[in-house]
Amino acid sequence: MNSLISHLNNRAIVYDKILSDYAFITVVNDLYTKIRETILRGGKLLLCGNGGSAADCQHIAGEFVGRLTKERNAWPALTLCSDVAVMTCLGNDYTYDNIFKRQIEAHGSEKDLLLALSTSGNSNNICVAIQTAKEKNILTYSITNYIGGKMAELSDYILKIPSENGQIVQEITMMVFHIICEMLEHDETI
Repeated sequence: MNSLISHLNNRAIVYDKILSDYAFITVVNDLYTKIRETILRGGKLLLCGNGGSAADCQHIAGEFVGRLTKERNAWPALTLCSDVAVMTCLGNDYTYDNIFKRQIEAHGSEKDLLLALSTSGNSNNICVAIQTAKEKNILTYSITNYIGGKMAELSDYILKIPSENGQIVQEITMMVFHIICEMLEHDETI
């Protein structure tokens, strides 16, 4: 029982940090604005991540293409980590570091927004994806831990979750995207 309370308390500490950190809230609002602008200009969300972050990308894309709380038009969101045939082809033929690069080259346009998820901020294939997106004039937004890693230097914008615990970073990331999706669904202009 004490272990469970400790795990819950660790998460509560991060939530308390978020609620009292106006700068963090401002960055989340900026992420909301960038996603909203992407949808309004006819662009799509391109999402990439590894492992649990890849699963989070699929979850986020599902909410945007489907719906979260109310019936509405579908919003274009494409996860670059779910097509097994494409990923294994690219991993085999070009190395794992290029699995997102080639997909961004194939599917990305200047109207789009790359959402790059990494709990460490140092995943090589994510860093390559950010560099590729920038070469194509695609806006990049990274979501990572409080340190930011290499992604902090590469990305146009970054949301640093105030934790170094990968599980908590992923949990807060999903909370942020659920809130953003719900806010967008209640925006009458979209």
